[in-house]
Amino acid sequence: MTAEPIVSIRNASVVYGKVAALQDATIDIAKGDFLTLLGPSGSGKTTLLNAIAGVVPLSTGQLLVEGVDMTAVPPNRRGFGMVFQNYALMPHLTVFENIAFPLRIRRVAGEQVHRKVMEALDLVRLTGLAERRPKQLSGGQQQRVALARAVVYEPKVILMDEPLGALDKQLREGLQGEIRHLHAMLGATVVYVTHDQEEALSMSTRIALISDARIREVGSPHDMYFRPRTAFTAGFVGTSNLMKGRYRGDAEGWSTVELAGGGLVRGVPRTDLVAGAEIMVMLRPEAIDLLGPGEPTSGLNLLEGEVTDHSLQGTTWRTVIAVDTETRIVVQRLSRVARSFPLRSRVQLCWRPDDTVILTQ
Repeated sequence: MTAEPIVSIRNASVVYGKVAALQDATIDIAKGDFLTLLGPSGSGKTTLLNAIAGVVPLSTGQLLVEGVDMTAVPPNRRGFGMVFQNYALMPHLTVFENIAFPLRIRRVAGEQVHRKVMEALDLVRLTGLAERRPKQLSGGQQQRVALARAVVYEPKVILMDEPLGALDKQLREGLQGEIRHLHAMLGATVVYVTHDQEEALSMSTRIALISDARIREVGSPHDMYFRPRTAFTAGFVGTSNLMKGRYRGDAEGWSTVELAGGGLVRGVPRTDLVAGAEIMVMLRPEAIDLLGPGEPTSGLNLLEGEVTDHSLQGTTWRTVIAVDTETRIVVQRLSRVARSFPLRSRVQLCWRPDDTVILTQ
């Protein structure tokens, strides 16, 4: 990063007895970043978020905020906003007073409180609901109140712990758009926890993939999806076809791989590999075209196989191809343009070499 990070985590670990909930985490968060901590349940992502917030003390390591060591500073003095999955609204207070609460404890003047709360309400599109109690609101409206409360005092960083996890799909997708809008409008720095890969891909400027209490990979949504560095990332982020093979070297600007089940494919060059190295080939289902036997392929990568399953998935048509006794390849195409092949029919699978990603682990 070229800019000074607003938050830096250095070799951070959290240990409970003999159990490591977080191990040796190091990451920088830039001003204006939308960093999503993505991973399966129990991976350590919420532990890392709580360590940043100060709710969970670090066993080892360091937390810096704008270059200042804040490792031992209590949560209320870190200047961070927090949005929880369960909203954490005070039921006896109105919407206005729930949002005003962080301003009042900071002894902000009355006129400023009113102005800031009304601005926050307008930002989350709840202007006419200031006098309602939380129980009079829908789940989506309550979460908007929680968002307004988190941004009203203009914190340095907003921390969000699976804030949309309790909402149904339609509400969740709507609020994803509103959170993206808030991030863009305010230029806020956000650290967001989710186990939902689609949510992470659609909202983030960067993703930190966490498993087994460690940060495994950090990158942009584009890189994590199209150019993952590990097989774990390829398998967790989106749907992918993973095939074992051996690297045979570069030729004509492409790397050549011999698949374990037979067949040669070309992929993105890897100058760091030696011939004979065991590797994994990743191929996204939407990158593959299906053709009938004998149809021209224009020099693309080509494998042949038999259709073993096909199903309509709404906007996409999903087809499973058996290439050999061990390898099954999933193909997904838009329903309105996808070709339909009967079960047990022979087909050709073809794709561009630059859609083939070669992974070493």
